[in-house]
Amino acid sequence: MTTMPTDRTVSPVREISRRLLHLAMRRPATRAQRLDASLLTLVHGTNDRVADLLAHDRWCLPTPDCEAGLELRELIHGPEGPWGEAPVREVMDIAWIALGLARDELRAFGSVLEQADPSSFALDVLYRGMLESASLVNWLLDMRLGARRRVARGIVYRLSGARHVESALKNFQIGPIERQEEYGELTPQVVEFADRLGFSDLDTDPRRLRCEGETYPNYLDRSHALVRHYSSTPHTPYQVYSGVLHAELWGLWRGYRQVAGEHPHERFEPIRHDLAIHTTTQGALGAMIISAARAASYLGATSITESLDAWAAILDVRIVELRPSQT
Repeated sequence: MTTMPTDRTVSPVREISRRLLHLAMRRPATRAQRLDASLLTLVHGTNDRVADLLAHDRWCLPTPDCEAGLELRELIHGPEGPWGEAPVREVMDIAWIALGLARDELRAFGSVLEQADPSSFALDVLYRGMLESASLVNWLLDMRLGARRRVARGIVYRLSGARHVESALKNFQIGPIERQEEYGELTPQVVEFADRLGFSDLDTDPRRLRCEGETYPNYLDRSHALVRHYSSTPHTPYQVYSGVLHAELWGLWRGYRQVAGEHPHERFEPIRHDLAIHTTTQGALGAMIISAARAASYLGATSITESLDAWAAILDVRIVELRPSQT
């Protein structure tokens, strides 16, 4: 019998979820396995919706009355004439790439949860990475900035990146300047771009990068501006998960307990904290949803906004239902 094709395709993540469910039905699942499978379903559902946003045509053609549409039509003149759309679109492109990075990190998050014994260390580090990428989206596409302020934010972001490139090149002793430019954008190139647009108040001092009042926030402040939307302790996640990423001793102790023995294999025993896995997943989902919702709103992608809002309501209920006890 021939199976007729349908117009509905099955995403790989949904196929994986079905396989996991099939395996779970073959033998009784432990409480930890049930938790991981349930959290994995939430991760996959979030990934699917963000994938829809990344592929949406509003990145090319925003609705005329949304923030992006209005900013692209904003008539701003520089020394060489009207700006046109290019400066704003450059910021939009950076935000699109950062959102894609955050989604890739969440996909990797799901891959860890698929393991028989998920590593809380890996989940911690992936969430810490998401705080960087998702908070960049949230900051670049912040509400009600207008074209000039948004482009100014893009400029201070590029100045920060140029500073890091120059620091690396100095350490590697690469020169002359023509060769250095092969490795990335340098400060003179960013300054030239700002001058062509007519930005006069520009400070390139690494200690106080500024463009017409827009300053580059430190990582903790940028993370705080994102996390405050879904956590009552917005400074905590970046600091806690940085401890793991930087291999601070207290960060290492999150995943082990000390027992009797001679060899490290005997003296340190990996431990699983269901609550820690749940909390990290909850944070990762929050970072992804908030940054994606901000991007969808900025673009006027109404269908995506509605889908994200409906999914966020489901997440709010399920994540509470799945929360393990403290013991």
